[in-house]
Amino acid sequence: MAIEKIEWVLVQGGVEEETIRTHYKQLLRRQHDFLKGYISFFSYLHSPRDDEEQEASLERYRSLKEECEYHIGQHEGYYKKYPDDILSVLHSNLARALFKIDYISKNEYQNQAACELHFDKAISFKPDNWYAHNWYATFLKEARKDFEGARNHYDIAVRGDRNNPVFPHNLALLHYEWPTFSRQRLETAQRDVRESQALCQKDQQWGNFISYPEELLAKINLLLGRSDLRDGEPLDADELLPVDTN
Repeated sequence: MAIEKIEWVLVQGGVEEETIRTHYKQLLRRQHDFLKGYISFFSYLHSPRDDEEQEASLERYRSLKEECEYHIGQHEGYYKKYPDDILSVLHSNLARALFKIDYISKNEYQNQAACELHFDKAISFKPDNWYAHNWYATFLKEARKDFEGARNHYDIAVRGDRNNPVFPHNLALLHYEWPTFSRQRLETAQRDVRESQALCQKDQQWGNFISYPEELLAKINLLLGRSDLRDGEPLDADELLPVDTN
């Protein structure tokens, strides 16, 4: 009932963000093993705001980081026992927050080692945390420039949840952003992004997401239509899309 009340307030609007965060925090401190509460709170913190300035985005991710660190500290300090699925959510969201702070700050990914550590822990606690694999893949692509490693974890996410359009979209985006031109890779990206579109059309809850695969498909088609590129040639990164629609 408490989480339903908070989410109802979010739909109605008009309540200050700090008040919403306080209610979430109070709920999770009372009921630290409430998985749905963490997912709801962290989804709220991940959601971008219209016309949000950089500092406000950073503040959201710092708040997410602090909340994850608090609960991980409670578990590791033996104050409370947290189930593995919640520990996976905490570590994956902490890694994600650190990555986003680095990405927004353009600080040359100073938190790389910590991100790697927490993604590893998230996946070890719950190997079928598909969002952990998806976010880890984005981290590998952007921070490590490890495109093969990223493809492996995107593939795991796609195979794990066939109904989530975010995962095939991000796999297609990886193939589109690959540093060298490959017609075969781009044709694979076409297939994956069309799968993302179809999933969005199948389930109305993804109605707000469908613009991402639509935009990406148009970009892929333009690149495939170019006659001046040969397989193996480097691509100009300035011609490609910005990252991250997780």
